[in-house]
Amino acid sequence: MRFLGSKLTVMALAASAVILTGCNSGPPAMTQTSTIGAMVAGSYDATMTCDELLSYGDYGVGALSKLDGEFTLVDGEFYVTNIEGKLIPVKPQDEVCFSTVVDFRPKAKVMINNPMTKEELNKYIDTVEQNPNIFYAVVIKGEFATITTRSLPPQKPPYQPLDEVIKRQVVHNMSNLKGTLVGFRFPAYAGKFNVAGYHYHFVSEEKTKGGHVKDFKIRKGVLEYAPYTRLQVFLPPDVEKLRKLDLRGDITKSVENFN
Repeated sequence: MRFLGSKLTVMALAASAVILTGCNSGPPAMTQTSTIGAMVAGSYDATMTCDELLSYGDYGVGALSKLDGEFTLVDGEFYVTNIEGKLIPVKPQDEVCFSTVVDFRPKAKVMINNPMTKEELNKYIDTVEQNPNIFYAVVIKGEFATITTRSLPPQKPPYQPLDEVIKRQVVHNMSNLKGTLVGFRFPAYAGKFNVAGYHYHFVSEEKTKGGHVKDFKIRKGVLEYAPYTRLQVFLPPDVEKLRKLDLRGDITKSVENFN
């Protein structure tokens, strides 16, 4: 299922690209398509294809256009979860509406030898990396006592706001399985354009189950993480639709419900 990414040029997307933190040179950048605020407002149209997205990283999370499955990108492979919580094939030309990806270059590897809940693990990572104002990518491979994921129903125009879609989410409770968590930690100030705090997706070892993670308890595993000080954002390319979105309100509660 590995796709050979065709690299987008800055010129091709100049109208819809926002580079945060300045110039393009320097350390690897975290790449984001659309914003969580646009998602909350009901913007589920395509920002780029899966094939194009691979030009920017090999690990990540996101959703296909029209919310037709949330995906986890692991080692350059896309795994999309349908409404039943099962992984389904992805085509290179499939399009994404919201995503965060990185060229993952872990700074450190930490063994997890004691059981931890999601909240306990998050707090532990906070003690390992104490800079609250930069971005982090996290990859955890391990054995899970329990893991809870969710799926959202696919949408058709005219789109409903995300709060309405989430009311019809399907929750999947799983236990005693191995797999990989891919996650990101965004600072509190980033809550207008991405999920503030931790945001995880999961793929089982057999590549049969996964999705957006609501909760988990890990028995043991290996944690790898990488800090990023650069973020590039590709806004939805339909400028007229973007103009009509009201992105000024407080979305804190909506993002909490989403995550």
